[in-house]
Amino acid sequence: MQDVSFSRIPAETLKQWQKVNATLSGRDALLGLGVLPFLNRADKSQENIERNNAYRDRAIFFSATARTLEGLLGMAFANNPVESLPAPLAALSGNVDGAGLSLNQQAQGALAATLALGRHGLLVDYQSTALIKSYTAESIINWRTESGRLTMLVLQECAEIPEDDGFGVDVVNQYREFRLINGRCVVRLWRDGDLVPMLAADGLYIYEFELKTLTGPLGVIPFVFVGSKNNDANIDKPPMLALAEVNIGHYRNSADYEDSVFWSGQSQPYITGIDDAESAAGIKMGPRSPIMLPQGGAFGYAQPGINSMVFEAMTQKERQMLALGARLIDSSTKTMTATQNNNESKVSMSILSACAENVSAAYRQAIGLCAMFLGIKLTSEELHSAYKITPDYAGPVMDSQAVIALTAAWQSGVIALPDLRDYLRSSGVIAQERTNELIDADIELQGPALGVMSA
Repeated sequence: MQDVSFSRIPAETLKQWQKVNATLSGRDALLGLGVLPFLNRADKSQENIERNNAYRDRAIFFSATARTLEGLLGMAFANNPVESLPAPLAALSGNVDGAGLSLNQQAQGALAATLALGRHGLLVDYQSTALIKSYTAESIINWRTESGRLTMLVLQECAEIPEDDGFGVDVVNQYREFRLINGRCVVRLWRDGDLVPMLAADGLYIYEFELKTLTGPLGVIPFVFVGSKNNDANIDKPPMLALAEVNIGHYRNSADYEDSVFWSGQSQPYITGIDDAESAAGIKMGPRSPIMLPQGGAFGYAQPGINSMVFEAMTQKERQMLALGARLIDSSTKTMTATQNNNESKVSMSILSACAENVSAAYRQAIGLCAMFLGIKLTSEELHSAYKITPDYAGPVMDSQAVIALTAAWQSGVIALPDLRDYLRSSGVIAQERTNELIDADIELQGPALGVMSA
């Protein structure tokens, strides 16, 4: 029996991708992934269920992973990517996928996916004109290569089927299979469900066609892999996995810490010297209700201390997240002198640089496939200059010690917050168009900033 839905993605890799994606999505996605433990698992009572719900609700999630990714993208696209498309392909710049998405917008998504998961894909399609479509790592479920050449590929898609009433939509799984058969690229569409006029095949339905260019049959599968290390078919390790794992650990610590704060804040009154339970039950507390106790009796409040070990664990993880984020961005190399070892700069920028270059190379290859569909011959110079992302490493970015010193000056009252922001704005750390009002509004929306708890 044929099983087009077979996936050769390792289960462990899928778990890593889910972990990174959930961390990027935020608190709700992490709860769905079950990263927080269930307290007193053997206790199935409604009281314990409510206790666990409160435990989860009190936890605070710091979106360090998502903020780091935003910073990487901001650095990568601080300079407009180089676009030099031949006239017949110029339309790709403003509408790369046929749905109105620009080339740069799609490239930002491709780079974000590559930085996060280390894998992405670009498919070149022809629908009256050549288009480039973007595929996530999870949708590239099966592939085969021979001598470095892609000979088989299966992409998982979601197909929307309008219902008879004209309003509802039925979403079904669709599998787009590519095979090289006798030097020709053959495509088969497989869908779940009864979709006439497709031909039945093992419970699925199939439609088959051959890809052709304006000059003849297409002899390659028009798909380009994108990776964090290189653009071959192998799966690279997610660059942001380590940061995501520490971010999840910080979230778990936050759940324990907030739970500890809640319980330590609930002081328990106690009374000594009264043996009559009925008399003790009738005691009223308050500033206008004196408590008459026998000689030797006492009244007080018992209050547990906050779990400082959890707080220290959170503080340590905040430092780890900052360090891991710095390894991806590492702006410290911007203050190097010309005599310092250039290899150090290359290493520190290697992750972002490699991903940006791999995405650029993938788009250049995809643009070449677009030209092939249209029967256009591009020179190597035209293809090399077609598209390139150039991250801004030489911009006016302050080193971390200067930022710390200025922040300390503001905290001690030496300078005002608007002055601090004006200085950061003049140094290029804050964008010129970001007014103080906009910053205040965004801060209010995003919640506590990373590092506040250890301040």
